[in-house]
Amino acid sequence: MDLKAVAKKPKLQKITLDSDHVVATYGESLDFYMYDRYDMPTYIRLSSVDQTNTVEMLDMIRELVLDQKGKEMLAPDDQLPPPVMVDMMNAVVEQLGNLTRQTSVA
Repeated sequence: MDLKAVAKKPKLQKITLDSDHVVATYGESLDFYMYDRYDMPTYIRLSSVDQTNTVEMLDMIRELVLDQKGKEMLAPDDQLPPPVMVDMMNAVVEQLGNLTRQTSVA
């Protein structure tokens, strides 16, 4: 099989934050969107972030949190409550590490 056959254009997918504390606090889950795959420069940038530099890491993650039209959802001065921010960061990291979803044929 030719390598090109497994290359796909990224698709937006909905990510839902539905932890007990989110639902208890807001009465419903919170949604955002991410692409189902990213280019190599994005992965390299993320992997080269100093894990102790939380500001840089949050700035990079913020770029990946999109609305349903694929635009950045959060402005630089938007501040999430800490429990929601932690859930969002965990969801982004989980999605980026989900190689099964990114390599599926569907």
